Amino acid sequence: MVVGTGHNGLVATASLARAGQKVLVLEARDRVGGAATTGEPWPGYRVSTAAPRRRRGRSCATCGAGADGGAAPLAKRGRNGRSPAPVKTPAPAALAPAPFPPAPEPHSLFEDVLAILTAAAFVSLGSGLIGQARLLTGGTFGIALLLTRLTPLSFGQLYLLINLPFFWLGVRQMGWRFTWKTFAAIGLVSFGADHLKDVVRFADLAPAYAAVMGGLLMGIGLLILFRHGASLGGLNILAIWLQERRAVRAGTFQMAVDSAIVVASFFVVTPRVLALSVLGAVALNVVLAVNHRPGRYLGA
Repeated sequence: MVVGTGHNGLVATASLARAGQKVLVLEARDRVGGAATTGEPWPGYRVSTAAPRRRRGRSCATCGAGADGGAAPLAKRGRNGRSPAPVKTPAPAALAPAPFPPAPEPHSLFEDVLAILTAAAFVSLGSGLIGQARLLTGGTFGIALLLTRLTPLSFGQLYLLINLPFFWLGVRQMGWRFTWKTFAAIGLVSFGADHLKDVVRFADLAPAYAAVMGGLLMGIGLLILFRHGASLGGLNILAIWLQERRAVRAGTFQMAVDSAIVVASFFVVTPRVLALSVLGAVALNVVLAVNHRPGRYLGA
């Protein structure tokens, strides 16, 4: 929350918004600008409303400092001592504020569809490698892979069923646009993972290679979806909801879920399989940590 829409408040609001934060701005007057607005205290003379309160002091980038380091004079008095005449003092070039970046151009429907298909192909192949090597991973993927060892259902069926309860929460919390893209990707990944054996067969697959390459492929797929305003797991939606409504940090919740999956895995897999599963999860998160940083990508 930012109180006041003076130049400092507006700069702070813009900086927070560019960093991806939701900002609430409060202003008591009917216009923004604060002391940086122009008023007409004397008929026919429009000057900055800050002029009566300006004092000489330390220079700053937003107040137009004079050559001697103090504040530049805003007005000179006329011969009658009453009528101020505005004086224009150009700000130093070195202190000129940097221009804001251009507004990002949203992705078109065709680009979103192509991205979802591409991401689903990468994730399906990555999950196929991890599943073929009998490894595990975190999130809803890990839950589905863990349950394939305990139920007769396939990975794709379990993955889809696990995510369905989060549909209504996605609509309420993230909106229809995010939700339909997310669940379209989930459906495609479920279908692709179950039918991967119809197009690709792994006769001899080294578990270490499957862990690393599977994690990298899944990370690339998730990266594509993130950049197109989508995701691949209902747990991500739940984490955002808990953070905004219950003050539970999303990272803390995700870590708790992944830790629970690891603990449950001790009862169904060997320590070697568990170690390779952790290696695959590290590879996945490295892709996201290196390539998905706020402010580096302007598409939406």
